[in-house]
Amino acid sequence: MARWKLNAPHYLPIEGTFYEQKAVSNTGRPVTEKWPCHLYLDPNDPTQTNAEDEATGERIVVVGTKPYKKDFVLAKEIVPSPDMIPLDDEAAAISARVPTYINPMSEQALPGTIGAAPKLSLGV
Repeated sequence: MARWKLNAPHYLPIEGTFYEQKAVSNTGRPVTEKWPCHLYLDPNDPTQTNAEDEATGERIVVVGTKPYKKDFVLAKEIVPSPDMIPLDDEAAAISARVPTYINPMSEQALPGTIGAAPKLSLGV
């Protein structure tokens, strides 16, 4: 069982989260359709609490079985983001397999520094 603590808001596929649409068919019968959807989990939002994590305000997601009442069980395997802190060895191993993302427009991706750019002469 892999467990992560969320440091930033995420949309994650949580078990038991569905979008439900109710309609009336051509024959006049009520029709209900359900589709699995993602749940918005925000650890910084104080209004988004349940009875189990009200004291800490943490959002913990888990793959597999649910060890604690406050944990949210993921409906499928996901690729953890850098804002998901692993809480056990299995989660740390999964997070270590994910390559780190470097923004191509950041200074880390550039071969030199901005101040080291060659100066152009106009030949005047």
